[in-house]
Amino acid sequence: ARSARCSSAPPATGGGQAGGRPAGGGGRELAGRLGAVVAPLAGAGIYLLWSASAHGDGLAPLTMQRDAARHGSGANPLSTIIDAARGATNGELGTALHVPWLLLAVLALVVMFRRLPVSYPVWSTLVLLAIVTGSNLDSSERYLYGAFPFLLVAALATARREVWTFVITVSAAAMTVYATLAFTLSYVP
Repeated sequence: ARSARCSSAPPATGGGQAGGRPAGGGGRELAGRLGAVVAPLAGAGIYLLWSASAHGDGLAPLTMQRDAARHGSGANPLSTIIDAARGATNGELGTALHVPWLLLAVLALVVMFRRLPVSYPVWSTLVLLAIVTGSNLDSSERYLYGAFPFLLVAALATARREVWTFVITVSAAAMTVYATLAFTLSYVP
């Protein structure tokens, strides 16, 4: 799991707010919201303490992602994306195929900010930033899929039957292409 997994608090901080407006409620509701914010932070803290005890490195779950075989060290997101896009012309098609999905994710963020509670796009922005700041974009789609607000936007976008039918047809063709590329080791899903 990437370091984006430690960004579970933002949805809870505004998740009870519709459109960024504070919701009313008594002390019990406030305690529930506070618990929703504190619980993931406490859980992450306990996990990092366990990591320190078991592996001698409390930040091992985060630093291990810097390994070149995984996400790689931190990098300039613009350079990483441009290098990946250039892959389409220099024989690295699998790398280049990540770029359209990242552009689609940015478009989804725009929809998210307009249609969903503010905590969802804030969290999804953090996930997207964690993805593009690595030295490679391998598995970026999988990490985007793990940020559920992107799925909510997909559901909003495909609500009409005609759109749904088109998307399913294109998706079936795309999955065939992606599977072929993955089996020929040209693409890392």
